[in-house]
Amino acid sequence: MAALLIEKTRGVEAAEYIEARRRKFASVGDDGGAKLWTEIGAKLAALNPDR
Repeated sequence: MAALLIEKTRGVEAAEYIEARRRKFASVGDDGGAKLWTEIGAKLAALNPDR
């Protein structure tokens, strides 16, 4: 659901937004947050297999 919401609000920039959030959490050592954003990115990719 998060990936769909981000896609609707961010449009073509959704993947870049998700990756920026993943990097932010990883940079502060929050492995759980980074993992969550990685999973959201995977769901977004599944929604848009042609991108």
